Amino acid sequence: MATFEKAIPVILAHEGGYVNHPNDPGGATNFGVSLRFLADHPDLGDFDQDGDVDGEDIANMTVEQAMTVYKTCWWDKFKYERIIDQTIATKIFDLSVNMGASRAHKLLQAAMNKAFGLKLTVDGVLGPASISTINACTDGQEEQTLLTAYCDEAFGFYQRLIANNAKFKAFEKGWKRRAYSVGTANTLS
Repeated sequence: MATFEKAIPVILAHEGGYVNHPNDPGGATNFGVSLRFLADHPDLGDFDQDGDVDGEDIANMTVEQAMTVYKTCWWDKFKYERIIDQTIATKIFDLSVNMGASRAHKLLQAAMNKAFGLKLTVDGVLGPASISTINACTDGQEEQTLLTAYCDEAFGFYQRLIANNAKFKAFEKGWKRRAYSVGTANTLS
């Protein structure tokens, strides 16, 4: 089964440190955790214990605090450990962090349908049928077929975002790299 400890270095490598890009609707982010997201989770996000979640919580967030947010709000919530293959689980987790879990799961379901001629419901829920299908694709050519289809779906989503909002063009290069990145943090470029 996939583990959080093997997946989190990839997310941290993609997300980096503190950024407050004017074109990012999430606002200030640190280690990829945005102020907008953290404000919706005050029980996790008031790191400085001053009674609110604000820019100071983001700016001063430690990597350990970010990892707690990722484990609680993504890995454990969506039970990614049910996925046998570490590479596939890490890719799903990574895209979920970046674009939201429901969107990342829908793109995965659509990719499985296209790649294997299936009729999975594209609902964003990783239920038993989706998990079973993912786990059936854990070796050889089927794994690569799934990863390729999923990467293509992710990049297509990013392209649609850019087409609908020109300010997102600033993120195109990074989004393309992220869409097609597969593997461990040591192999990311």
